[in-house]
Amino acid sequence: MSPTPVRPAVRAFVAVLALSLVLLPAVMPAQADVTQDFNHLWNAHIKPLLADKGTINSGQNPVDWTKLKGVHSSLADGTDYPQTLGLGLKKSGFGQGLGLDFEEISQNTGPTVFAGFKDETGEFCNDFCTEGYMNVPAGSYAIFAKIELHGNNLMDPWLDVECELDVGARVIIDHSTAHGDMAVTIPLMGVRTFDGQGYIGVNCRGHGSEGHNLKIIAIRLGSLTNQELQTFDD
Repeated sequence: MSPTPVRPAVRAFVAVLALSLVLLPAVMPAQADVTQDFNHLWNAHIKPLLADKGTINSGQNPVDWTKLKGVHSSLADGTDYPQTLGLGLKKSGFGQGLGLDFEEISQNTGPTVFAGFKDETGEFCNDFCTEGYMNVPAGSYAIFAKIELHGNNLMDPWLDVECELDVGARVIIDHSTAHGDMAVTIPLMGVRTFDGQGYIGVNCRGHGSEGHNLKIIAIRLGSLTNQELQTFDD
């Protein structure tokens, strides 16, 4: 029996297969490496890819954050906190999120006005007596006050009165005297920084006079500078 002839197509296939078997180890060294040892797989292939910078939330990223373990409950709820942080935000402790310090916010987000009034303060005493006062929160203040003085002695209508702006413990930041016939107005003003709760009061003395329309206005400021004024001769 004569041998069966080999078709040209079969010979070509056999040749390509043989060439592939010869070249396969040369063209696939990485695959051979990663199948040999896990440490090599991690250090040479996976770890360098994870160390490279990428783009947050890219669809090409291999790991979803929900696949992580050991995530604290404050983050694992999937709720993020506002990214815009300003004055008045404070930490309430790890895992407790952020809290608001309303005292800090009120001191740093613009002026806040505290005002008080008293229509009738009564007859003045011979020594300094408090005609009216109010308490304010900690902060730096520009303070304005005024009181009207009316004489109560028609036979002797001349007034000689003295008033002062008291910020606690007889610390006087303004003082004024007035003289007039039957009615005068005394204005007072000053600045003060209180580390804690502050006191602002108006004290007056004067014979034969009564106080009316007392008003105190304290404007809390974000910052305060108080300096001695200069003259052109200094």
